[in-house]
Amino acid sequence: MLTTSSRWIGAFAVLAAAGGGCGGGHEGHGSGGPHAMPAAAMLTPEAWSGSLATVTATDTNVDPNVVEVTLRATPAEIEYLPGKRTTAWTYGGTVPGPTIRAKLGDRILVHFRNDLPEPTTIHWHGLRLPNAMDGAGPAATPIPPGGTFDYAFDALDAGTYWYHPHVASNEQVDRGLYGAIVIDDPAEPALPVVADEMVVLDDVMLDAATGVQTAMKDDERALMMGLEGNLALVNGRRSNVGVAVRAGEWRRLRLLSSANARYFKLSLAGGTMIQLATDGTLLEAPAPVSELLLVPGERADVVVRVDSASNTATLRAVPYARAVGSEPTTAIDLVRLVASAEPPVDVKMPAALRPHSPLSPSSKTRTIRLGERTDGARPVFLINDAAFPAVPTIDAKLGSVEEWAIQNESDMDHPFHLHGFFFQPVDTRVRKDTVNVPAKTTVRLLVDFHAHAGAAGSWMYHCHILEHAEGGMLAEVMVNE
Repeated sequence: MLTTSSRWIGAFAVLAAAGGGCGGGHEGHGSGGPHAMPAAAMLTPEAWSGSLATVTATDTNVDPNVVEVTLRATPAEIEYLPGKRTTAWTYGGTVPGPTIRAKLGDRILVHFRNDLPEPTTIHWHGLRLPNAMDGAGPAATPIPPGGTFDYAFDALDAGTYWYHPHVASNEQVDRGLYGAIVIDDPAEPALPVVADEMVVLDDVMLDAATGVQTAMKDDERALMMGLEGNLALVNGRRSNVGVAVRAGEWRRLRLLSSANARYFKLSLAGGTMIQLATDGTLLEAPAPVSELLLVPGERADVVVRVDSASNTATLRAVPYARAVGSEPTTAIDLVRLVASAEPPVDVKMPAALRPHSPLSPSSKTRTIRLGERTDGARPVFLINDAAFPAVPTIDAKLGSVEEWAIQNESDMDHPFHLHGFFFQPVDTRVRKDTVNVPAKTTVRLLVDFHAHAGAAGSWMYHCHILEHAEGGMLAEVMVNE
């Protein structure tokens, strides 16, 4: 049976709370210990040819302003390695689950059934919606095996978002429970692209001989650093996939990291990559990038092309050390764009996308300190020296703007995520819901508690390394009318 404190977060936070849930700093790690343990050696799939196609959820409602879909969480056999199958947990039998596509202003109805052997929920990551629909926090009663729940909300913001459980999320997401949701804006500037594709990045730990997914929840490094698998996935399939293209043509890739803990530092060797959006927000203008860091839970829309005929541009994850003492991994080839011999086309991107106004500076400031300590053999992850559920709840007022200083006192990076609302990093105009906070640094955010229907209530904020959230680095903000 799930306790009240573990209804939406899982077992690790209960263990953390039992150990006292408070105390400062970190003990016994620094440049040694699990921080310095090398990650598992990566499997390197042979290059293969395919596509970036994903399953799209079927809209059963004839009303053009209503998107109505059915999602069923169920075990299914998945082939991550050729000819080798493992049992995953899926939405509708696929990893990732079906992409839900709607337009700005639509009503979205999701009929959900849980056919898993344990309770679960669906959290709609990045979306502004009624508190009771968030799938996390006190308002979200876990849906038992065989149970159903109808999620209903309006598409308030265009962009690329995703959905996943918020019960034992480190285990359930790792088993395959995640999918994308895209909200289109008919008023978005027209982009000269030949394709608009989801690219969901993940990793999974497999037995190389059998292809069976293996559990690592008690592995010392996974408990400290978060679970990193030995096979990178692109849209639920093995990485190193080749896609046939024509040189000069732009393809829009909606990049999403559903990984528990892996950081994807992306580069496009042999081609051009331009960023269009971050999380749910178009940038003010297209921004050429040589590298793009995508942390767990974060999204980025880019356009990519191969510059020359008969060449190949490779989207790869290059080494990134996300903790003091951690060894960078080798580069991982994710997607190869293989250009034909046809002459390149010359297609220009628009000069501007969408203007943004900076949020007004706030007189209400808070400091949120991220830290860690050990409780016996297990790490405990802290917010202001306490582990959930012992972290005091923040009280905020609907319609206000607050400045939050996210101060990372630990020796590893933490991706910070806020439910239900957006924030702007100070000195930017970019609206986000997930941001990396590098080790031993402070990131300042203007948090916009903008009013929308059902916005009052208790909302979660946490580290999106799922083992860290389950291990205590999670708390609540009570937003009052």
